[in-house]
This record gives sequence, C-alpha cells and structure tokens, in this order.
Amino acid sequence: MKKFVNITLFMLLAVTSSFAGTPNAPKEKTVTLTVSYEFKGIVDGYDHENKTELYVDGQLVATSTVKKESEKNSVSAVVSKGKHDIKVINYALYEGVWEEHTIANNYSQDCKYEASINVTKKKSKIKLLFDIDNGTKLVK
Repeated sequence: MKKFVNITLFMLLAVTSSFAGTPNAPKEKTVTLTVSYEFKGIVDGYDHENKTELYVDGQLVATSTVKKESEKNSVSAVVSKGKHDIKVINYALYEGVWEEHTIANNYSQDCKYEASINVTKKKSKIKLLFDIDNGTKLVK
C-alpha cells in the first residue's frame, strides 16, 4: 500500500509540474520603465545623499542607488504594458535618518511625482527635475 501511495504522489507531482511550464501559455508583454532625475538650485551645505523609490499601482517596485543631490540618478523597473499609477518619492538622508524630501519635513519643495500613465513602448522614460526653487517638473 505504501508503494502505491508513493507512486500515486509521484504521478500527481509529475502531471502538476508539466502544466506549470506550458509553452503555449500567453506571455505578458513587459516594458522597462526608467525614471531619471536631477536636482536644480541646491543650496551650499545642503547637498544631501538621496535615493528615490518607484511605486507602480501602489507597490514599491524599485529603489535607486544612493547619490548626492548634485549627481544625476535613475531608477528602473520592468512593468507590464498598459495603464499604471506611477508614484516617485525622493528621500534625503538627514542626520542619519531617511526622510521624504517634502515641505512637511521642512524641505523647501516636495520632491515627488504622481501620474497615471499608459506604458506602451519597450523602453519608457520619465525625466524629472527636482527644482529647489520651483518644485518638481516633468522634463520632456
């Protein structure tokens, strides 16, 4: 009986795993979404280390490397083609703590971006300028 159970479990596992990799299953089309950004109007002595998080449809999908605000940076993620809610939040490292770069945290501007966009090209790009004097701008 034990041998019968083992053979039955083996057969069930073999059949189940054969369906998992079905070559005829439709593949979801994906796009590489890249958000590049830079700062303008940095005040002397306030060139903070910073990083940026990329959210797609409310989910954190990528975080940039850490660089000084005076250095250009970017963050990328692979997403499915179609319409998505995009949110970009920049963080500054201040006195050893990562905090959102926002007016609510005593910064001069909100360094964030939100939009609902239709991602269709194989490589889609969003270019942002975090202007310390005039706010966040989408660069075309």
